[in-house]
Amino acid sequence: MYRKIDNQKSQTKLPGYKMIELGLTPESWEQETVNNALTRISFPRSCQILSSEIKSFGKYPVIDQGQSFIAGYSDYSEKVISEHLPVIIFGDHTRAIKYVDFPFIIGADGTKVLKPKPDYEAKFFYYALLFTKIPSRGYNRHFSLLKEKVIPKPPLPEQRKIAAILSTVQKAIEIEKTLIERTKELKKAMMHKLFTEGIPRQARNGARSEKQKITEIGPIPESWEVVRLGEVAVLIRNGVTIEQEKDKIGYKITRIETISNFFIDEERVGYSNNVNKEILNKYLIKNKDILFSHINSDTHIGKTAIAKKDYEDLLHGMNLLLIRLNENVTVPEFINYLFNHFYFIGLFKKICKRAVNQSSINQANLKSIQIPLPTLPEQQAIASILSIIDQKIEHHTTKKQKLEELFRTLLHELMTARVRVDKIEFDNLII
Repeated sequence: MYRKIDNQKSQTKLPGYKMIELGLTPESWEQETVNNALTRISFPRSCQILSSEIKSFGKYPVIDQGQSFIAGYSDYSEKVISEHLPVIIFGDHTRAIKYVDFPFIIGADGTKVLKPKPDYEAKFFYYALLFTKIPSRGYNRHFSLLKEKVIPKPPLPEQRKIAAILSTVQKAIEIEKTLIERTKELKKAMMHKLFTEGIPRQARNGARSEKQKITEIGPIPESWEVVRLGEVAVLIRNGVTIEQEKDKIGYKITRIETISNFFIDEERVGYSNNVNKEILNKYLIKNKDILFSHINSDTHIGKTAIAKKDYEDLLHGMNLLLIRLNENVTVPEFINYLFNHFYFIGLFKKICKRAVNQSSINQANLKSIQIPLPTLPEQQAIASILSIIDQKIEHHTTKKQKLEELFRTLLHELMTARVRVDKIEFDNLII
C-alpha cells in the first residue's frame, strides 16, 4: 500500500529522493519557512474580544489561544470573521494550534490568525504546524520562533491526500471524545436516579420505583437506612510518610495525583526503597480499598478510586485517606459510586475547610458523613449497573488513546515522507 524509507537521515542517494534541510525527501517535495508560506491578513482590534466578555452561551464561537478549542461564545455580530476561511489559530503564549473553517470571533491577547498561500492546502499546513516542534520561550514569544521553522511542501495533490488521511483519524478521535462525554453524563444521571430512587421494582403494569421517604440527606427509598460512614468502615486512615526516591526505584507510593481521574493511576506515583516489613504489612493497598482525596484543590476534593486487586508493590501514601469497609454490611463498589455521586453534586465542597489554594476534609468529618444504605443485594445491583457504564467509558477511552497514538505515528511518517501516500488505498484505511 505504501513505500517506507527506513533511514531518512541517510546520506545515501535513493532513486527519486534528495537531501534537503528537512532530511531525505522525495524529489517532488520542496520546503518553505512558515514565514514565507503565509499570506498577510490582518484584523483590527475591533474584531477581538476580551476574556471578560466571553460568555458560556451565545450565537458565535470565540476562538483564542487557550488549550480548549472553543473558549466560549459571544453575540457581537460586528466582530465575526467570516472571510479568508479556513484559517489556523496560533497561541503566541500557549503554542496551541487550531484549524478553523467556520465564522468566529478572535480572542484577544496573543492570538494569531494565520492563512497559508495558495500553494499550501490549509489543512495540510495546519498538520505541518502540529508536527513542528516549538520550544517554550515564555509569554508571547513563540510566533517569532514559529515563523523561522521550515516545513515540507509536497505537491498540492499529495498535500490534500495527507490531510485527508490525518483528518479521518482526527474525526474518529473526536467521535470517541463525544461518546466518552455522553457516557459520563449518562453515568451522572443514572447515579442520581439510583441513589435517590433505588432499583425499580416489578409491578403488574411494569417497572416502578419504590416509594420514597424524606431523610436528612434527601429522598431515598423507604426500605433504605441512613447511617454514618464510620459505622460501616473498619478503617479510615492517612498514609505512610516516607522518604521518596528521585528515580523510579523501589515500592510505589500513592500521591495526591494518583487518583485525579477516578482510578488508581500507577504512572502517577512516587517511589521508595526505605520500606520495611512493618510498613508493607500496614500500608500495602488491598482489593476493594477506597482512596479518598481529602487534601486538594476545590476541583479535586472528594475524588475517589477503588482498588481492583491486592497490590504487592503499591503503598498508601500521604494526602489520600484510605477507607476499608465492613463487607458484611456494605459493597465497597457501591460506596465508591456513592462518593462519585456526592462529588458531582458538590457535597464535599460544602463540608470541606478552605485555606489558600487548598481544601481539606478531616477523618472525623468523613466518618460522620451520612450515607444511604440499601440491602446488600441492592447495593450489588446498583454497583453492577454503574460498572457496565464504566466499562463503556473505558472502552471508548482505550479506543481514543489508540487512535491518538495512530495519529501521532501517521503525522510523523507522512510529514517526513517515510510513508508515501501516492498509492495508498484511502478507502481501505481502517480506523
